[in-house]
Amino acid sequence: DDNKKLCLNSGEIIQMSAAMNLIFEVQDLAVASPATVSRCGMVYTEPAQIGWRPMCNAWLAHRLPATITQEQRHRLHELFEWLMDPCLAFLRKHCKELVATADINLPISLMNLFWSLLDEWRAADKANAVVKLENVDSCLDSLFLFSLVWSMGATCDRPSANKFEAFLRQLLSKKVDASVERTDFDLGPGLAIKYPEQLLNTQTPEEGSLYEYTFDKESCSWQHWMTSNTDVSIPESLSFTDIIVPTIDTVRYSKLLQILVSHNKHLLFVGPTGTGKTVYVKNSLDQLGKGAYHIISTAFSAQTSANQTQDIIDSKLDKRRKGVYGPPLGSAAVVFVDDLNMPAPEVYGAQPPVELLRQFLDHGGWYDRSDNTFRQLVDMQLAAAMGPPGGGRNPITPR
Repeated sequence: DDNKKLCLNSGEIIQMSAAMNLIFEVQDLAVASPATVSRCGMVYTEPAQIGWRPMCNAWLAHRLPATITQEQRHRLHELFEWLMDPCLAFLRKHCKELVATADINLPISLMNLFWSLLDEWRAADKANAVVKLENVDSCLDSLFLFSLVWSMGATCDRPSANKFEAFLRQLLSKKVDASVERTDFDLGPGLAIKYPEQLLNTQTPEEGSLYEYTFDKESCSWQHWMTSNTDVSIPESLSFTDIIVPTIDTVRYSKLLQILVSHNKHLLFVGPTGTGKTVYVKNSLDQLGKGAYHIISTAFSAQTSANQTQDIIDSKLDKRRKGVYGPPLGSAAVVFVDDLNMPAPEVYGAQPPVELLRQFLDHGGWYDRSDNTFRQLVDMQLAAAMGPPGGGRNPITPR
């Protein structure tokens, strides 16, 4: 309060010094009392004021391998400026998402996936060599398009995905009016499209949907997801419930999961119940390599508490050194959480187990409850699956 005294539930009172201040970063003021609000200075930061550009510029400048030249970085910046805002506007206006996403998160998803596809550039960087691919510029354009489809266009339902793909094809072929007063597509007020001088350096597949194709860097060409899938023999000893018949969905979701997990990127699968999310994820994680990856599986229910979640994960990790915990040396831990949005919200609307996982994502660890020291968790990442809200499942925090 005004006296700078922190009054705790236990009755303890902590006097803060004149130099100390508390800063809270909150999503909303739905459960803040008027007394609290009146005593705090409020700074409201609107998401649109910052946008994705500062993050994108920093990423282009510092996160890409050194083997990507300044001209190629400029080209990537052109692609972001050309495609990002129209795709975001179309997604918000015309597409239905299974779980709401933030405008800043979709470009970051694109950057994560694109970065995960740059193995050849990072290898050349380490060896101090050049990238041994046929047409590097065309490859980068194609990988950017692939990342765009599986980040911006991956969060909506199937009918919306078809609409998004049709719009993207029009945008790529410069058939969407660039002016603010366009009449062909409703993208909201004041959005001008910045077409680059040179359109994509790659020929997009004409037949079928862009979602049906993956880009092969070796041949520098688009290939159908099922092309590389050879005939699979099912062992006779396998029980009926464990049989997975490869389809285009199992192949592409498994491949995307393996790309992201092997590059230490966190992942969330969202889909209606009964679509095989848990089976896909567990099967893909099992294929990653027994020695290299240590799988920690858990499932949330309505009664799951943050303490239970913390104890389950902590019990599977080893102590590396003081305050640092992780899987056995030389391996990485993948925590797979099923039914992520099942925990019941507490009185103030938060889901404690989800907030615990968010603390790990934001700060790289959590606090030991016995002595209140911070436990840093290393070589650990999160993969989760959940259904859309409804029927016992709750809306999850957008963070």
